[in-house]
Amino acid sequence: MKNCTVGLRTRVSVAVGYLIQRRSTDAFIIAHPRSGSTWLRTILTNIILPDARSDPDVFNALIRGVSVRSAQDIRSMPSPRLLTSHTAYLPGLPKVLYMVRDGRDAIISFYEFSVFRNRRLGKLIERKYIDFSVFLDRYYAGEYGHVWDHHVESWLGMGQEKMGDRLMLLRYEDLKKSTEEVVEKVAAFFSIRATTEEISRAVAEARIENMREIEKEEWKRKGLGTPSTKASFYRAGKKRNWGKYFSEDDKELFEERSARAFELAHYEFGNWDS
Repeated sequence: MKNCTVGLRTRVSVAVGYLIQRRSTDAFIIAHPRSGSTWLRTILTNIILPDARSDPDVFNALIRGVSVRSAQDIRSMPSPRLLTSHTAYLPGLPKVLYMVRDGRDAIISFYEFSVFRNRRLGKLIERKYIDFSVFLDRYYAGEYGHVWDHHVESWLGMGQEKMGDRLMLLRYEDLKKSTEEVVEKVAAFFSIRATTEEISRAVAEARIENMREIEKEEWKRKGLGTPSTKASFYRAGKKRNWGKYFSEDDKELFEERSARAFELAHYEFGNWDS
């Protein structure tokens, strides 16, 4: 089922590529879901449009996600376009920043997002609470789309081989540790002019506390009440205690599947309970 699902999504992504009429000046931010790309888009938008103030409507319009629904709007955007996607490797993209996060944190965050937030919003990926191990089995069966290890290997294996310096690897953990320094490199990669002061302001406005306040106001306008910590799109972004989620069998399965991806992304399995 995994190969069938991924194959279908890849074919859809290729079709969308034609729909948006790719241009040689296009650039992409690509990541597995829950790997920090929304935070990065927020920071970059705050640089490009100083009045954006981390407004999701603004960064979603400026750095659009590639989909069938957004294709027409993307075609009308002036060049150069900066776009975002969760697709696995696709040939022919001019420039890509590939953002990766430790797969254990990315999968746990995706689990909590799918089970708690989407149920609250009526997007029923899961119709009831399920145990993490059950979720992980379904995840590896391809029921939720691209699987972390396949996604990482596609970009840092074949993608890196084919694209060379047109592909930049960005680890979420490095962005967290040295945010302003890393954002400066990202801005240079995308030819976005920014002073040190502009970067500092953009980063400050994209801090998690600010994003949660914006989200609360959005939920109030939509009559959804107040998002709980688990239902919020903007989680803490911290390293989880993986041992509280992964059973011993889960750990063994993850390490077996992810060994190559960890090597490519320069991660180590380390202590699961630290």
